[in-house]
Amino acid sequence: THPSVTRALNTKFHDWLSTWASKNVADSQHRLCQDWLMGRYENLIPQRTRVITDNDQSRTPYRSYNRYRVERLVKADSEAEAT
Repeated sequence: THPSVTRALNTKFHDWLSTWASKNVADSQHRLCQDWLMGRYENLIPQRTRVITDNDQSRTPYRSYNRYRVERLVKADSEAEAT
């Protein structure tokens, strides 16, 4: 069935990704990427990033996954000039 094939391919991909990342990505690099994604990095516009977990396993991709919602904490210069 489509759900079982999707889950099997996802498992296969994540196994490959985990193996590749353990050989090619240092822990410090992984932390830097996570911090950048969550907006905790120098010289970024002040923002709040929320992680929204979707757990509906009855719809594709038939597993939990995260979505990210970014809220700017200050208006950009072009937005401030328009108001």
